[in-house]
Amino acid sequence: METTVHMFGVQRARLALQRLTIVLAFLGVCAAPLVAYVFRPVYGVWILALLLWIFALLRIVVPGRPWFAARGRAVDAFLYAGIGAAIMYFSPFTAVIGAI
Repeated sequence: METTVHMFGVQRARLALQRLTIVLAFLGVCAAPLVAYVFRPVYGVWILALLLWIFALLRIVVPGRPWFAARGRAVDAFLYAGIGAAIMYFSPFTAVIGAI
């Protein structure tokens, strides 16, 4: 009987984590262009890079295969972190973009 209750708790936790990551991704992707438009384009780029780093950490921490997994855990985390680092490296070039 305890095993069934435990499984429902684990399933509920996984569903909550899935919903949280979907909301985080949605808010981050929506916030980036808004911040870039209102403030500076580089701030929107930083939000995207930060979002990728957060998902790299989540990919390392979250057990199993969440919805944002594509390959192995280490490969996904490395790619997310690497793409985030590349975005941060090239972000100063968005400073030369004029106003829309």
